[in-house]
Amino acid sequence: MRTKIIPVLADNLSSEEEGDEDEGGVFLEKEDIQIIYNSLRGYKPTEEELQRYELLLESFEEILVVDYITPSPDTN
Repeated sequence: MRTKIIPVLADNLSSEEEGDEDEGGVFLEKEDIQIIYNSLRGYKPTEEELQRYELLLESFEEILVVDYITPSPDTN
């Protein structure tokens, strides 16, 4: 089973009303994405988790920088 994560952007607040009623999903706002990203940054993955961890960390950072126009944490 997979869950669809839908970022809620300021210019697309109606996105919560769109979509198939049978399709599950989670709507996350910027603050939610930031909490997940910060948690991932502090997490120490096992060797088995490393590849998936790096992909998730990069994906959440990209959401923050591109979609929410947040400065990259690497530049802070």
